[in-house]
Amino acid sequence: MDALNQPLRFAAAAFDALSAHVAILDSAGRIILENRMWRRFSCDNGEIQTLGSNYLAVCEATTGDDAITARATARGIRQVLSGERELYELEYPCHSPSEERYFAVRVTAFDQDGQRYALVAHENITRRKKAELEVQLLNEELEQRVRDRTAQLNRSNRELAQMAQVASHDLQEPLRIISNYSDLLTHRFGDQLSEKGSGYIQHIQHHTGRARNLVRALLELTSIAPPQQMGEVNLKEVWNNAWDDLPTEMQQQTEVNVGPLPTVRGTAATALGAVTAAGQRRAVPC
Repeated sequence: MDALNQPLRFAAAAFDALSAHVAILDSAGRIILENRMWRRFSCDNGEIQTLGSNYLAVCEATTGDDAITARATARGIRQVLSGERELYELEYPCHSPSEERYFAVRVTAFDQDGQRYALVAHENITRRKKAELEVQLLNEELEQRVRDRTAQLNRSNRELAQMAQVASHDLQEPLRIISNYSDLLTHRFGDQLSEKGSGYIQHIQHHTGRARNLVRALLELTSIAPPQQMGEVNLKEVWNNAWDDLPTEMQQQTEVNVGPLPTVRGTAATALGAVTAAGQRRAVPC
């Protein structure tokens, strides 16, 4: 006999051969047909979901850890049977005392002889779910490593920025003094210096400028660090500190006019650099 002309001969055997736990419910939620895997699962769980029992009532009466999943499944089946939705799917844990298991339930509906039926299939997805959970765990560990590494880099950047600030201040101070003294020599004794002496002073000024550029490059190198916290800066105090840094001879030989200075929002280091530069431009040697 040709199998293509006798499809129903294989329907029952194929239904039992399915690896998923499959049952057909009538419109009231009673189990009217179940496959071998469904029967096996029911026997393993106390035979409460067998042929003729009301699966909706069983789900809605479930208590304990499985209550939320069971009631959500019952609600999904009712929605499919009523036509409110065409498909209901849910993944859920179903652990046994000896094994960690995960299942996915899929509910669809069909009409037969004027009646509405629901096809409920529970499929064991433990292998896939464990793989997903393992990937998720690896991702979380990787993200934590990235957060830890980022925090470490931020700390290193802050330390580098602090070091650069201190180093730049310490380096700029002698450079300012050298530059100021060379300017003072040029102003007071320039007409007495030989051509070679004037050349020496020009070399000093040139290399002092190069050193300042290196200090600025050092600060730019650490600019990836978070900026300093801004706050209220009294420019009068900043100016006084900058003036005190000048050599005594320079102070005695220089006339400076300073008007009222406001309090601004910024960082002390930035304000000091701006005020010092402005003071050097406006200082008039006597």
